[in-house]
Amino acid sequence: MTKKKSTIILKDSGKIRNIVIQINLEDNSTTVFSSFSAWENLALILEGLGVTAQKCIKEGISKNKVYGQVKKYVIEVLSSYENK
Repeated sequence: MTKKKSTIILKDSGKIRNIVIQINLEDNSTTVFSSFSAWENLALILEGLGVTAQKCIKEGISKNKVYGQVKKYVIEVLSSYENK
């Protein structure tokens, strides 16, 4: 049996906001695609982070481990970025 490749269709509307984040693990880069400003993206990406963190907790990962990972990223990794 062949597996059918799924198609993803993203449509923005008044009730739906889409942001696509591409992560290239080979060259350690990330690209964000959206039709919104960086400020709007920030709020929407943080919302996605919150939902993802809660899903990890529901799947059995301890709150301390999940929150610790988020804190580590925000404090250590994010502070190492430079404006280019």
